[in-house]
Amino acid sequence: MKDDDTRVDAYLAHLNRVIPEYHLADLRYLTADGFFGKVKFVDGLEH
Repeated sequence: MKDDDTRVDAYLAHLNRVIPEYHLADLRYLTADGFFGKVKFVDGLEH
């Protein structure tokens, strides 16, 4: 993680690590705080 990364960047990096590791590619729903309704987070999950 870089010094200028945000909390959203950190959570996206975490999800990008664990989704393949735990075979969660078919995950359809995610329960999260409204803070993570930001476009940056949602778009980062689509990739």
